[in-house]
Amino acid sequence: MSGPLFDHLAQRFASNIYDSPKGWIRLQLLLEDLASLPGYEQGGWSVLDGGCGQGNAAEFLLARGHTLDLCDISEPMLEVARQRLQDYSADRVRFHCLPVEQLASQLPGPYDLICLHAVLEWLPDPRAGLTAALSLLKPGGHLSLLFYNRDALEYRHLLHGNFNRLKRPLEGFGGTLTPINPLIPQEVEQWVSQAGLEIKVRTGMRVFFDYMQPAIRKERSFEDVFAMERQYSRRQPFLYLARYIHLLCEKR
Repeated sequence: MSGPLFDHLAQRFASNIYDSPKGWIRLQLLLEDLASLPGYEQGGWSVLDGGCGQGNAAEFLLARGHTLDLCDISEPMLEVARQRLQDYSADRVRFHCLPVEQLASQLPGPYDLICLHAVLEWLPDPRAGLTAALSLLKPGGHLSLLFYNRDALEYRHLLHGNFNRLKRPLEGFGGTLTPINPLIPQEVEQWVSQAGLEIKVRTGMRVFFDYMQPAIRKERSFEDVFAMERQYSRRQPFLYLARYIHLLCEKR
């Protein structure tokens, strides 16, 4: 995925994802997972946020005393992150306009935590991008990997009767928010295991929200919807139907 295309989509990401109820659900469940890591509240970690977007998750990590390298391929995305995080000094947060594939050659590492949130599915070779990033992770360090679930995309097409769409490649295309490489959860888990990481937490983000009929969604309070999302987010088989899946992993 090229930087200019992300530059073009920056505002749509803000309005359709980051500032929307579905974006809030994703972020809150992600932060709950991160908060489960020993030492999260004590600060002091060196963190790489590869594909940081507009700095939403980074804001919470900085507030807890961690030091971050923020990377993104889109300069407009990074500029939003800079504005969001302007109260933090340059020794606490650094910004790099880099693709994931170049992180290992451009950044010193190693890191206590590497975040790849909705990144791999936008790469032409997701596994190669993961491998490059993991080369910067300390032994005993953690990977926070959030990815767009191909199975959920297929299931949504089935529910809508889009059978002909399923006969064509499901990759996204220019101008849409559908990633170019939606990922199959079982394959991603194999990649992580083969890279020497142990999965500690699996969380599905939006296990049913995206499937709800709009009229039903309006009838339920957002608080009740989120409570049910949280209740089912870590339960199988529901988590594997979520739009996004979060794997929290430890490097052996």
